[in-house]
Amino acid sequence: MHKNFLVLFLSLITLSFPADSKADSAAELNRRFLEAEKCAAALRQKPHAMKYRDKWEQCIEKYEGVYRRNPEGAWAPASLYNSGRLYLELFKHSRNPSDRKNGMELLSQVEKFSESKYREPSSEELQKIQTAARLQDAYLEDPERPLSAQALCLEAGFYIGLQKGLKFSSDQRAARENFERIVEDFPNSPFAKKAAEELKANG
Repeated sequence: MHKNFLVLFLSLITLSFPADSKADSAAELNRRFLEAEKCAAALRQKPHAMKYRDKWEQCIEKYEGVYRRNPEGAWAPASLYNSGRLYLELFKHSRNPSDRKNGMELLSQVEKFSESKYREPSSEELQKIQTAARLQDAYLEDPERPLSAQALCLEAGFYIGLQKGLKFSSDQRAARENFERIVEDFPNSPFAKKAAEELKANG
């Protein structure tokens, strides 16, 4: 009697943990990652919503949640890369250095995934962002100095390059805002003419 009860108990445990539990876990991670993708895509289509930090943080949390559930899994580098990109896009609106710092740290973590397709673009983007960061800091430290117009122009060019590669409308908007700032704040700068031409060319 005792032996039969033990067999029944072990059978119930086996049924509770099916052989395809790993597949179920992978499917769940896939579902969560797609939810994060939809969240980010929807946010990028709503300029008004992009003004609010919590909207960005909701999408970032979805990506980071995927990473936390399986930090060595197939979705890990993609989650790090995309959450890093969101932080960097948030920085364009907040101008909070901590957002840029968080984005750069997340991109740098992709480096450990040597076989991931996200490793190279993360490295390249990180180098560009570090250059842009120096330009941004130069402008923020002293917006009135003569080199600020040049810094804004170079930063705008950086965003245009990102937009061509990643197709994010937020990069295009960031470039436009820089050109507008040059025209308004530095009308006598040699960079004002280029900025006006870029604004005219891109409507």
